[in-house]
Amino acid sequence: MSAPPVVILVRPQLGENIGAAARAMMNCGLHDLRLVAPRDGWPNPA
Repeated sequence: MSAPPVVILVRPQLGENIGAAARAMMNCGLHDLRLVAPRDGWPNPA
C-alpha cells in the first residue's frame, strides 16, 4: 500500500491561503499539510 499524499505549501504569505488549502484538503479527505519557510513573524500580529 502506498503512503497517502502530502500537501506542501512553500513560503505561504497569508493565513487565509493556509486556511483555504486546509479546507480544500478536508473536502478531499487529505490530512497531512506541511509548511516550508512560512513568512517571518507568523502568525499575523493582532
